[in-house]
Amino acid sequence: MVNTANAEGRVYRAERSHGKKNRRKFSSIMAMVLGAIVTIEIMIMGAMVLKLDFHSADRIALALGFMVLYSGVVIALADNNWFPHKLQPLPKHLNKGECMPRSFNQKLKILYLMKAFEEKTDREHPISVAEIIKYMDSYGISVERKAVYDDIETLRVFGMKIENRRGHPSGYFLADRKFELPELKILMDAVQSSRFLTQKQSRELLRKLESLTSASEARKLQYQTYTVPGVKSPNNEVYQNIQGIYDAIAENHQIGFLYYEWDFSKNLKQKRGGEKYRVSPWKLIWKNENYYLLGMDEKSEIVKHYRVDKIKHLNIEKAKRNGESIFQNFDMEKFSAGTFGMFGGKETPVRMEFENRFVGVVLDRFGQDVMLIPRDEKHFSMQTHISVSPKFFGWLASLGTGAVIISPENVRREYISFMKNTLMNYGEE
Repeated sequence: MVNTANAEGRVYRAERSHGKKNRRKFSSIMAMVLGAIVTIEIMIMGAMVLKLDFHSADRIALALGFMVLYSGVVIALADNNWFPHKLQPLPKHLNKGECMPRSFNQKLKILYLMKAFEEKTDREHPISVAEIIKYMDSYGISVERKAVYDDIETLRVFGMKIENRRGHPSGYFLADRKFELPELKILMDAVQSSRFLTQKQSRELLRKLESLTSASEARKLQYQTYTVPGVKSPNNEVYQNIQGIYDAIAENHQIGFLYYEWDFSKNLKQKRGGEKYRVSPWKLIWKNENYYLLGMDEKSEIVKHYRVDKIKHLNIEKAKRNGESIFQNFDMEKFSAGTFGMFGGKETPVRMEFENRFVGVVLDRFGQDVMLIPRDEKHFSMQTHISVSPKFFGWLASLGTGAVIISPENVRREYISFMKNTLMNYGEE
């Protein structure tokens, strides 16, 4: 882009210079004299042809006509530099200052060189000194081979790990970046799987992540990216929500917002009949590809969580936060493990028994700190605090006969009722 700007700038300046030479005709004084003579001759000839006589009012009109005609003749005859004239506007990219004088660009050469290494090079795509010189010339920068070597050494001293590849292809390349390709892939996968982001926000984030590597490596990442349609949030306020929550936590203030849920028309509708929620925010939790706000609900005075992508019209309140004593020693890991799919329920100590083949499943679900007690050669038991909900019962049912609730009795009965109601959907008693 800048290469084009410089080329067009040079052509434009050449055209202007050539045009000025063509427009230079007479000096200003000579043009005035000749203009008067030519104007009078034209007016006399016009009067003779039209057989006009010069009486009273006609003289005024004649004087005005003379002035207009005289000005036009002088402008036509004179060097245009004597009169203000309107030049053709510069191309838009030149107006933005992208086409700089060579002397100015010369000062920026080290930055352009850094740009070349970051955007164009990797281990498989080094850049030669000749290519660097050509690249610099595209920006209007004249550079000698020795200066290139000196500048590369300067970048090395600055901290850039630039290596020289002597094989084929040979040249210099940036060997160390802030993010390696597998790391970028992980970050991009996280963006793609994030349900709280809109499609547009995901695409913008992916482009920014791609800019952290070379153009060739970015193309590799593009080939591997795929976003499952229909899993993204339609709420474009997510960024503002996250920023507002962080600010409120940092400033120790409550927040207010409207909370939404899906209806059968696949539209988000307001909960509580449009009543404003007031919450003391304390934590943001990443769970099941979604962001959740954890805080104290000021109306019920209990700890609740809210999907960030279902929050709209968030604002920071003047009131200070409540719930400090609760969240001071709040066990986030325990809360996250016990809350299935972030569907709230009454937290209850639950004892369960599993077949040994589910050891990995249990540890993945509840963490490494949970105590496993062998029951016999084929079974083990464990106890933890669970937010009892249909989500928890559904997870337990997915393990089939290999998982059993031992206690408490009320949770056992709830689970039995859950299973019976599920069977009734299939006509089974």
